[in-house]
Amino acid sequence: MADDKSPARKKRRSSPNTEEEDAGFKFSRQSRRTTTYFKGSAKKRRRSSFVHGRKERKSLAPPSSKINLHQNIPIGLPPSARLRRLFHASLELAITKIKEQPNTIKLEEYPDFQEEAKDVFEQLQRIVLESDIIDEAFQLSSEDKDNDNKLPNPKNQQLEENALNCQTVSKRLQLESSKWDELLNSCQQLQDIAKQELQEYDDPLKSNEECPDFLSSNQHKLLSGKPTLKSVLDKLEKVKHTSELQVDMVCQTASNLKQYGDATETHLQQQMGIFGTKSVQVIEDMGTPRTLIRGGLKHHQMN
Repeated sequence: MADDKSPARKKRRSSPNTEEEDAGFKFSRQSRRTTTYFKGSAKKRRRSSFVHGRKERKSLAPPSSKINLHQNIPIGLPPSARLRRLFHASLELAITKIKEQPNTIKLEEYPDFQEEAKDVFEQLQRIVLESDIIDEAFQLSSEDKDNDNKLPNPKNQQLEENALNCQTVSKRLQLESSKWDELLNSCQQLQDIAKQELQEYDDPLKSNEECPDFLSSNQHKLLSGKPTLKSVLDKLEKVKHTSELQVDMVCQTASNLKQYGDATETHLQQQMGIFGTKSVQVIEDMGTPRTLIRGGLKHHQMN
């Protein structure tokens, strides 16, 4: 701390004249001491985007509405004829837009732009009609011409044959399953009838055994020549076991046939899915009109 006897330091006061001369700008100590050297455009300060006077770029004009020109072209024509008609329709549409909507294009530097654009489009249309650019784009190579003599798409034909075989097998399995169901129902009906007959046969035998003392001697003689109840029951049990085994075998075969039918249906669906994806892929590989025009123009330029 400073002593009480020491004189107080005087504060520096800036004169009002210096503030008016600086006009709101003051140099710091570092700016006075350091000196920087700039070269060329580095001396210029970067202009802020908020400063007035900067060039303002206008946004582009909104695109026109989508027009489906391909809908008016028949599908039965060959691809070269379809592409030729599509190109002709697009050029005619451009010419009509320039004629009907001249105010959409405003170019002060090119006052004759509309007339020159019409001439260019008409000349391009004439060149395309007279030349064979589109035909050359669709022209097949020598290897493709050799392959034309062969059967088209052998893989697709094989898939169709497999599909037909699967359909025939599935129909045959359906008929067999229906026949097995009928056989199973008939066996169940026969089993029910046998059970009823067995119950009807067991009731009188039980009544005879329960009351043998009440029978006369003549009745005992008549019953003595007939088979015993144990032998009849043993035979019925054997018949029952054999019938149950047969029914189990029929049920097992029916379930196996159903599983085989489900497997064939899934296989058929997979084959049909593969056939659909391959057919769509072939359509996609053909390309769009834009890619075909670009390839034809490149081929024409190379020639």
